[in-house]
Amino acid sequence: MVLALDLLRAGVVHAPYRPGFVNVTGLIVLYFLPTIIAGLRRSTMTVWVALIDLLAGWTVVGWIVALVMAIASARQQPNGQGPPASPTTPSH
Repeated sequence: MVLALDLLRAGVVHAPYRPGFVNVTGLIVLYFLPTIIAGLRRSTMTVWVALIDLLAGWTVVGWIVALVMAIASARQQPNGQGPPASPTTPSH
């Protein structure tokens, strides 16, 4: 036991790599990618995207719907309101 710790400290032996943990973490991030995108974009549909992602994301179609909603939805204004009003052209 002491020899193993000495070798580890000396850099001769490296700590065991845990690929299972990395794979599971990566899959969880991938599964919730639509929710992450919606949150980072401050989408007006973030709650709906998260619900669809959580409840129907396992059906690839649900995941794709959530991803499209996350990308296509409007962004919130800094004051927390919905999307900006469309510009109007003055009529002459």
